[in-house]
Amino acid sequence: MATERKISTLNERRSACEAEIESMVRQHILLFACQDRLSERVHHLEQSRHESSKGQSVDSDDSLRTDSEDSLRTSELLDLSLN
Repeated sequence: MATERKISTLNERRSACEAEIESMVRQHILLFACQDRLSERVHHLEQSRHESSKGQSVDSDDSLRTDSEDSLRTSELLDLSLN
């Protein structure tokens, strides 16, 4: 009986650890997705600054995503990582 309780306790701890690892993986994926978006925005801003210093206007860059597109992309990355 004591052995069964120990096994049950260990199984519960394992499940809790697995859930925490899954949460950490999700956070890691979201972090990289945010880092990617920030890099794109920095690149666009640097390009805009460079072009404006030349006196030229910069058209809207299609690679600069809106917040809703960013959220959708992040969700898609998260879904892919869990499959």
